[in-house]
Amino acid sequence: MMFKTSSLRLVSGVRQMIKDYILGEQITAFLLLKQIELKISESGSRLALVLGDRTGDIEAVVWNEPEFVKSEIEGAEVVKVQGLVSSYRNKPQITIEKIRKAEAGEFNPDDLKRASSVPPEKLKEEFLAIAESITEPNLRTLLLNFSGDEELFDKWLKRPAGKKFHHDYISGLADHSLSLARAADLICRNYSFLDRDLLVTGALLHDVGKTIEFEGEIVYDYSDAGRLIGHLAIGDHIVADMVKDIEDFPERLALKLRHLILSHHGELIKGAVVHPKTREAYVLNLLDEIDSRLDAINKIGEKADDIWSEYIKPLEDFLFFG
Repeated sequence: MMFKTSSLRLVSGVRQMIKDYILGEQITAFLLLKQIELKISESGSRLALVLGDRTGDIEAVVWNEPEFVKSEIEGAEVVKVQGLVSSYRNKPQITIEKIRKAEAGEFNPDDLKRASSVPPEKLKEEFLAIAESITEPNLRTLLLNFSGDEELFDKWLKRPAGKKFHHDYISGLADHSLSLARAADLICRNYSFLDRDLLVTGALLHDVGKTIEFEGEIVYDYSDAGRLIGHLAIGDHIVADMVKDIEDFPERLALKLRHLILSHHGELIKGAVVHPKTREAYVLNLLDEIDSRLDAINKIGEKADDIWSEYIKPLEDFLFFG
């Protein structure tokens, strides 16, 4: 993220976003508390934070009484921060002078939460259109029943698909799932031996377990079930329950659909319960990799200050944007 340098700036009546911060300026802001860590060295201790709003993240540091400050703000979703926008190792950070937990009503949540560019009602329209295009009656009924479960479907429309790496924003789960369904439809036109109805249904529901894996209103984090069971097993349970509600749902079809959910991470080391064992399962795994990585790469490119990115740990490499 590029930051300007200036000795003076006047802002009147406008809520400053992180992307607009200028090196050397004093800021007072309500920000998401995304990470907190007490770091101790021979020279002393400091509190290292990652703060955020809907435009991005910024690192911050507390030098004064870091242990006490940590005890005061730990567990907060939003904090009020006062400090100086400075630079550390060529990256912007806030040197915090004052910080406290924010109270409800002090801030506008919409300033803090990144969200899809597509509103939930439009995402729902696309889901229903795709569901109606399914010709296999049991799979079509399954998708329509899912959309009729208001509580569960609302979570599917609004949950993120990830916490950090990809589609980590409000409605990211729906964006990601619909993107996979579109890609699945296109690839089935080229490979006629694929079961289009099965693959598209699997694409829409492959991450349905994330409706339970993530929880929160402003900051999303893993639920107990998310950490202990994981979204693949949770998703399999959700789909298995939905199948039971449809009379005479073909057993083999149910097994193939559940296999898509349980295998879509591809490798056991990446969280798959089983390896892909059908053509559709192999395709879904590849499409999931493409869509998640492209979203992450695009996000990295938008933040890059140069034609080269910083070293990206999940990708184990640098990225070129020249």
